[in-house]
Amino acid sequence: MLKTLAFTTCTLFLVLTGCKKKDETKPADQTAETKPGEAKPSEAKPSEAKPAEPAPAAAGVTIANIADYEAKSGELMDKLTAIFVADGTNCDKLAGDVNKFVDDNKPSIDATAAYEKAHPDDKKAVTEKEKVKTKEFESKAGPSIDACKDNKAFQTAISKLPE
Repeated sequence: MLKTLAFTTCTLFLVLTGCKKKDETKPADQTAETKPGEAKPSEAKPSEAKPAEPAPAAAGVTIANIADYEAKSGELMDKLTAIFVADGTNCDKLAGDVNKFVDDNKPSIDATAAYEKAHPDDKKAVTEKEKVKTKEFESKAGPSIDACKDNKAFQTAISKLPE
């Protein structure tokens, strides 16, 4: 059971290492107007460099690129680490705060999963780069996880974290 919680928590870091950015603009091919003699976006010359495709939007949240993914993932991990540090071994408070974290950040978590699916190499690169931050999270969350491993509310809350 403890191994499962520890694995879930570590996996959470991997999933949450993504950051989301609201994209309130329409795709270029729907909003761009072309002037006479200009090529439409769908008619771009093959030699023209095309920017990386952002991950599909999840509830209005998108991740534009690896830098965005890395920045937001760090932000989410910092928030989650702060919850574990602040709540310590108060399992019921920790359960409530983890539930709130998941609810408040669901669009971002979903966008992260979409980005990771679309860009597995980016996920690997950021995971490798963030090993120190992962170890920090594990060391700070470990005592809470150990203390709350038999708390049903905590188990339910932690199960909502992405795997």
